[in-house]
Amino acid sequence: FGLPMGLATTADGEVCVVDMLSARLQVLSTSGEWKYDVGGPGDRIGYFGRPKGVAVGPDGTIFVTDAASQ
Repeated sequence: FGLPMGLATTADGEVCVVDMLSARLQVLSTSGEWKYDVGGPGDRIGYFGRPKGVAVGPDGTIFVTDAASQ
């Protein structure tokens, strides 16, 4: 991680970490192993400028707040 800013867990126990320096969301397994990431630096859909927070909705949807694109 470059600069982890936010953390949330899914109903399955996966850990979602928002990393502002690499402008992405990383998802880790319950044992801490990397599963996948989403995003990267950019200003189009699916990319982030300055992601700062993460939350998981009751249906499993992952929400990321981005200070650069509101």
